[in-house]
Amino acid sequence: AFIEVSGKGLRDGMYLNGEVLISEINEVVEIDRDLLLDGNEIYVIQEEVLKRISIEVIKMDESSALVRGIPNGTILAEMQLSGIEVGDSVKAMVVE
Repeated sequence: AFIEVSGKGLRDGMYLNGEVLISEINEVVEIDRDLLLDGNEIYVIQEEVLKRISIEVIKMDESSALVRGIPNGTILAEMQLSGIEVGDSVKAMVVE
């Protein structure tokens, strides 16, 4: 890792030792950023019904988002849906 620093007595090309403090992020799932609705919601299928749930966005980059709040076993609607509304009956098909 390269980190820019400045200070008295430092010259270009010098090497320094340091520590970086990080924290672990638990219970986070990476999803396609395009699945986010209004920034903090996603479509899911629960009991064959399309629903919209709120999630917490932890971090985003150009193509994906790290989110919290999707219960284990949840079926995500992994595409943009047109002609279907929240509350409509849907069937999920698992392709392996």
